[in-house]
Amino acid sequence: MHPPDFYDVAELERIAVPRWTSGLRSFIQGGAGNGSGVRANRLAQSKWSLRARVLVDVSTVDTSTPVLGVPVDVPIMIVPSGLHALVLPRVR
Repeated sequence: MHPPDFYDVAELERIAVPRWTSGLRSFIQGGAGNGSGVRANRLAQSKWSLRARVLVDVSTVDTSTPVLGVPVDVPIMIVPSGLHALVLPRVR
């Protein structure tokens, strides 16, 4: 089975929600406690956007950046999560 394509988090959520049980849906969408953390995260994320840049020289692109003072070539991080098995049961 090929995973569905999505282009933003809202679209991913629209694809995922019908696949979740009602308990899992409440847990993920509500966050911990009263959901204030989820609301704060969505508000913070709504203030950011990617700016399309056309006609920009991309012959030399540098994606490196320091993370906690350590140089990282590609700043894509995967953080530990003990609850990912709730939505991906086949993944360790």
